[in-house]
Amino acid sequence: MWAKTSAALIRKLVYPVCNTINSIGAWALFGITLLTGLDVLLRYLFARPIKGTYELTELVMCVLVFFGLAYTAANDGNVSVPLVVSRLPQRAQALIAAIGSFLSMGLIFVMAWRAFVQAVIYRNQNLTSSILHFPISPLLLVVGAGCGVLFLVLLADFLDSLGKAVTK
Repeated sequence: MWAKTSAALIRKLVYPVCNTINSIGAWALFGITLLTGLDVLLRYLFARPIKGTYELTELVMCVLVFFGLAYTAANDGNVSVPLVVSRLPQRAQALIAAIGSFLSMGLIFVMAWRAFVQAVIYRNQNLTSSILHFPISPLLLVVGAGCGVLFLVLLADFLDSLGKAVTK
């Protein structure tokens, strides 16, 4: 019972954050789309492309990908093929889901941790992008933050699955 209550509390706190950062990612995609369209127009109509469009698109992809991961996980948007697992008893399904969430949490934790460590290293080295000279460390903070929110979603899934595995 405590696992389901804890999972519900985590979801109540984290899901609004998932929605917010996903909206930021959506606006970033909208901005990149406009920038790319304008760059194409200027390139072919006036032979005057916008400097750094390609690099900026690469940099903003961090926001798109890592701010969308938690939202996708929170809304069960990940692709799965439950061909074998769906034939197992409910308790076994819940146990497999708990193990999968636990292993995913470990991987995402390491990714977040290393992103924050690299952000500090890159900040100390003043590492920037090659054309626009945009600092790289804030993008690694975005990666770490996105992974941190995803970790909390996975934690809620883990606790929920664990609760189902134990009580059934």
